Amino acid sequence: MTACASPIAEVRDDPQLARGVARACSDDDRHARRRARLRADGAAPRRVHLVHRGAKFSARQTYIDAVAAQPAIETHWNTVVEAIEGDDMVRKVRINSGGTSSELATSGFFAYVGLAPNAEFVPADIARDKRGGLTTNDTLQTSLTGVFAAGVVRAGCGGNLIDAKNDGEKAGAAAAKFLGK
Repeated sequence: MTACASPIAEVRDDPQLARGVARACSDDDRHARRRARLRADGAAPRRVHLVHRGAKFSARQTYIDAVAAQPAIETHWNTVVEAIEGDDMVRKVRINSGGTSSELATSGFFAYVGLAPNAEFVPADIARDKRGGLTTNDTLQTSLTGVFAAGVVRAGCGGNLIDAKNDGEKAGAAAAKFLGK
């Protein structure tokens, strides 16, 4: 029940995956930019596209500057990924900017969920840490009885997919016990 704060897609021409085809990923902006910069530095791609639903990045200025300095990286602002298409492998990513759809040829798509908790939908009286993560007890129950938190929305989550999976299992079991099931 959480969404990343700033999803980004990265589409990249990657001769290591498929000659002359692109690659894509989605992430919170800080990590996507860092990964895109490292990929642009290390694998000599022809093009990296960062597709960002916002109007600007919110990460450290050094990351923003490093991405801006890479001629192989192009940022698509106020844009979202609509679809990932292909048969036996990813072939293209459909993006939408301002109501206009377009397609980018790709040979892969990488989704990064982001590390900023998106808990605006949760009642304001549930305790949070300084970054906005919901604080929980050892059963992952929040300060509001019967409400459990898992993954990046929870204060103290490690931020990896396995952490979110483990949190989900633990919170689910605790919620089931709470409900008497």
